[in-house]
Amino acid sequence: MLREQRPISGIVHILIGAFVLTLQDAVIKWLVDDYSLFQTLFLRSITMIAVAMMIWLPRKGARHFATSRPLLNLLRVIFHFATFVLFFTGISLMPLGDVIALALTASLFMALLSGPVAGEPAGRAEIFAVVIGFLGVLLIAGPNGSDLPLGAVVIVLLAAICYSGMSLVTRLLGNTEPAERMIVYSAVGITLVSGLTLPWIWKPAEWTTIGAMMALGLVSIIGHWFLVQAYRLAPVHIVAPFEYTALVWGIILGLVFWNEIPTTGMLAGAALIVCGGLIIVFAQRRRSAAGTT
Repeated sequence: MLREQRPISGIVHILIGAFVLTLQDAVIKWLVDDYSLFQTLFLRSITMIAVAMMIWLPRKGARHFATSRPLLNLLRVIFHFATFVLFFTGISLMPLGDVIALALTASLFMALLSGPVAGEPAGRAEIFAVVIGFLGVLLIAGPNGSDLPLGAVVIVLLAAICYSGMSLVTRLLGNTEPAERMIVYSAVGITLVSGLTLPWIWKPAEWTTIGAMMALGLVSIIGHWFLVQAYRLAPVHIVAPFEYTALVWGIILGLVFWNEIPTTGMLAGAALIVCGGLIIVFAQRRRSAAGTT
């Protein structure tokens, strides 16, 4: 039985999800100016575990969170943790809009890695998209763009590589592992690793700040729920392009809260990265349609 397609509802969900998760990024950027990223991630992840267990444990039971694929799940958790640390380190070093634009290269890395990892080799359209996207990276990072420190650019590109690795592992796990199990495993892994650092990095904070760190867990669950729902309600080629609105929100939030004015080079480079991502989306759509005819 085919699932009913609701494209308008899917688009609305992806727009809300992109905004909520970009808002999360902005709050973390604000917090890490004064507090350790690991302190923030620890409180965020503790909240995610508590909320997830309250929602899913009574309905699903403890067995729902047992896995027969521990090593792949562990690999996914490692990729997820590395993505967070690298991405939010980048946020602390450069404007929010630039970080989000560079992070969008994850779709380009996925196109390159999907062949050796998932047995889905990139075609000519994907290779062209990768070239276009990385020209965009050069525009953003170069002297006519935002003229970003090379180290900061490399950190964010490594975050994009880790995110693409996490996404590909998620695809491999998708047949046996429900989304809520992977969410909880990631939160537990991040809590354990960040918790080990607390004796050295913990900084006393007001309850309002502690509350903001913990609220990030709820914000993250809400944002990811909207993203998952979007892809359930409508086909990828309809929904995915609207996920790039995160870049618009990143530029707006950076301008409003940190007076981060995007350069012409940054905007042009971001446009090329988005174009590369869209080429990949529609190339995969054509390939999928050809395979079903």
